[in-house]
This record gives sequence, C-alpha cells and structure tokens, in this order.
Amino acid sequence: MKCFVSIAAPFVILLGSVFPQEAMSLRFFASESDFIAGNTMPASARHKKPHLEIAYNEKGRPRLKSNVNASGSVVSQEMYSYSYDGSLQKKAVLDEKQRITELARYGKDEAWSSEFRKYTAPVHSSFAVIGQESVFTIGIKGQIHSVEFRTIDNVSYGRIDFRYDHLGFLSEELWRTLPDRSLVRRFKYKYDLMTEKNQIWEYGKGGTLVSHMTLAKAPADQLYKTAFPRTGNTLDEVDLIIEDLLKNRVQPNIAAYIPKMDWDRIRLLNGEDYMADVVNVIGDEILFRLPQDLSLYRIPVSRVESVISRNGDYLYP
Repeated sequence: MKCFVSIAAPFVILLGSVFPQEAMSLRFFASESDFIAGNTMPASARHKKPHLEIAYNEKGRPRLKSNVNASGSVVSQEMYSYSYDGSLQKKAVLDEKQRITELARYGKDEAWSSEFRKYTAPVHSSFAVIGQESVFTIGIKGQIHSVEFRTIDNVSYGRIDFRYDHLGFLSEELWRTLPDRSLVRRFKYKYDLMTEKNQIWEYGKGGTLVSHMTLAKAPADQLYKTAFPRTGNTLDEVDLIIEDLLKNRVQPNIAAYIPKMDWDRIRLLNGEDYMADVVNVIGDEILFRLPQDLSLYRIPVSRVESVISRNGDYLYP
C-alpha cells in the first residue's frame, strides 16, 4: 500500500525560518497598479490614505507587502521568499493578526503537486508544470483546509481537501481533478486515542477500496517513498520572519526608513519617555490615551519636547 497522508493530528505551521537575515528598506505606493509600475509615493503623502508599504531586501526584491488603511492599520500582508537564482519560491498571505491564511509554493518539484500529478498522469499528461504553484489554504487553528494546484497561466488542474473530526484529527482527504471536480482518490482516517492507533482506508477511482491498514502512532515519516511535504521548514514561521524584517531595516539613499513601534512616543522636557496612543494635538495641548487605558488624558505642550508617531513621524513640534 502507498498512503500519501496519514497524520492523526491537526496540521500546524512548523517552527523555524529559512529566510536569511537581510537589511530592509521601505517604499510606499498608492495602489497595486502603482506598485507593479514602480510608481512610488512620498512617505509624507501616505498619511490618512490607504496605501501599500513594501519592504525590500538588499537585492531590491520585495519581501513584505503590507496593505494599510486610511487610519494606519495593517489590513493584510504578503510575504515573499526567493530561490538562489532569484525566482519566486514562496508567498504567504497574512491576515490583520499576522496569521497565515494562504501559502503558495512554486515549481514542479513541490511534493504535493508532484504526487498528485503522478497519480493522475493519465488524465493530465500534456500540460506544462514548470512554474506551477501549489496554494495551501490554512485555518486559524493552523490546519490545512485544502491545497490547490495551478499551472503557470493560473489554470487550476487539481485540488486536495482535508476534513477533520470534532477533536481536530484528520478524518478524510479528497483528491479531485479540475475543472471537472471528479473525485479520483480518497483517504479515510480513524484515530483511537486510547490505543494511539490510526486506521486508514484508501479508495481509488470509482470509489473502489484499494487498501486498509492500522498504524500505531501513525509514523507519517515512514509512509513516503518521497520526502514528506509536511516535515522540515516547508511552512515558515511568520512571526520570526517579521521580527527579522523589523530588526534589520536600514535607510537607503532612495527609500524612506520608517521605524515601526507599537505605540506613539511622547518625550518630555525632563527626558522621560512615555508610550501612548496620541489622539490629537490641539492648540497648546496634546490629547492621548495610555496603553490598556481608555481614559483620555491631556498634557500641555510646554512640558513636551517631541511627539513621534508609531510610524516614525513627528507629530510635535
């Protein structure tokens, strides 16, 4: 029997980053079309306007694209990594809480797509797979909901859907060809918590039972003739990558450098610094809130040396 998936636990994004630490620079764009065309906008022009913030590595390749709304909050992000030859290797889509919602891996050697094509070769034998992508859709619990395979011209040719039981264990796996959505392969799983054994049923084309076996503790790394696509650093830890991006940015001659902070900073004339959420600067007063405090405070500007926003801009003087 050849069983492609047999892990009896929720999928998780494996810890560890394969991205090297790099110097980063920032540029700003008014829209996606401006980003594609390379039409940058001045850093000062982005305030109170929706825009894109792009972090570039020292080779000038985009590494982190942030979609920022008019209030300055990050709505979504895309993170990119590249092969040694400079071609795009991976793209991760993040939500406003910096959780991966989608991850795309490019190239014909991606393990899931390779296995899918080998199994469905009689159906899909004529299309080119160079530059193909495998798009993983990931839920908030870190479980992979599906993986869809697309050709270089963005035509979907296959999809694998994963279903889970009420305890979060993998219960079913469905392989379909696209666009006809024909079910060509199915795995059914039943995990016993008491015995720590996993039963696996494999069904082929037409729903015919191909094999059935019981595994103790489901040693997933032993079930593959090829490398298991869920082991190693194949799904990268986003928090560590973002931390590296924020720590290693530098200011080049052609791009603005904007330090990221969680809060605005109020510096008093006596040298003391306070982290705050600055609401407004009105006349001779600065209105602000303190972290985890909804009360509105006021301080006269006569006591303040400077106010710097969380994006690095001077709000006062």
